[in-house]
Amino acid sequence: MTLETISWPSWPQYGSEEEAAVARVINSNQLFAAEEVAAFESEYARYIGARFACGLGNATQGLHLALASIGVGLGDEVVVPAYSWISSASCTLMQNAVPVFCDLESESLGLDPVALEVAITDQTKAIVVTHMFGYPAKIREIAEVAKRRRIPLIEDASHAHGASVGDQFLGTFGDVSVFSMHQRKSLSVGDGG
Repeated sequence: MTLETISWPSWPQYGSEEEAAVARVINSNQLFAAEEVAAFESEYARYIGARFACGLGNATQGLHLALASIGVGLGDEVVVPAYSWISSASCTLMQNAVPVFCDLESESLGLDPVALEVAITDQTKAIVVTHMFGYPAKIREIAEVAKRRRIPLIEDASHAHGASVGDQFLGTFGDVSVFSMHQRKSLSVGDGG
């Protein structure tokens, strides 16, 4: 038996369409390219079936804005995954709130819906669920808990562009969702969110 060494495919993979888009922005002399961003926001919202999308510098900014927009503040609790990027907890702390770490279920590394019920208290102001590595958390069950308990649900779908449960895209089950387009994500536009 002979082993063959093969090259790992390069990632991200950019082509002539991406090169033309970058050239269009550079040639416009509009560094922040508001028209390009607005077009992307509209197209992405349409793609996932959301009412709208807002482009930010990174997903951490998105999580922070999501928590602020639902009024998370001093003394509130936010249920966050025990395993995720640090932003789930750090953005909660930036709002002077308390992260409550919730156990995960082993199939998807997403929040365990049973553990979520236990983690919720009278001070719980939000729930953050992360779809790790593109695997859907048990989002239908989690969304049902959030709805029944009347707690806003924030989906961190940074790893889950195009992933779905049935015919519904991840990022559309909660009240607010966040995606990342960092170079190590499944949909990359370079660095940042």
